[in-house]
Amino acid sequence: MSAAVGRPRALVVDDSEGMREVIVGFLDAAGWDADTAEDGRRGLALLEAGAAPDLVLLDVMLPELAGLEVLRRMREFAPDLPVVMLSVVGTASTIVEAMRLGALDYLNKPFDEDDLEQVLERARSRRSAQKADPGLEGPLLEGAAWDDIRAVLEQIKDTDVSVLIQGESGVGKEVVARAIHESSSRRG
Repeated sequence: MSAAVGRPRALVVDDSEGMREVIVGFLDAAGWDADTAEDGRRGLALLEAGAAPDLVLLDVMLPELAGLEVLRRMREFAPDLPVVMLSVVGTASTIVEAMRLGALDYLNKPFDEDDLEQVLERARSRRSAQKADPGLEGPLLEGAAWDDIRAVLEQIKDTDVSVLIQGESGVGKEVVARAIHESSSRRG
């Protein structure tokens, strides 16, 4: 079945068939198309074969290849792909590791539909911005603050100057540094 024009696409990787069906139903109602995989190896195989989802919903607890390892491997060939981790048990160390690996968000199952709706909207707006300007989109920064930072990045991207990035822990300094590098003439 072909996807409707303009509908974003998600990849749902979860070993529970029931959970995959619930998520796919929600995605369809929210205007998304979806592909599914029952384990991490199959999810990676779909991506490596050319699937280009706008978002991956990835279970942490998968057979054979754990969700965090799948995320780590995804980052090797799809570093900017928004990934939302899903888990029944959300330990602090797992959540921190998922975020360190670049997960967009982490939702505990069963998740609130409003929370999933917000994540879908963030993923949709991020992918749209990445497609419009792939060098200057930051996965953690949105809205007016990111617009201000993007304006500064536009001014410095083609200059040969050192840049000092300051801020509290967790505010996105690494994201800004990556955006500067990706938009510069030295990115290669």
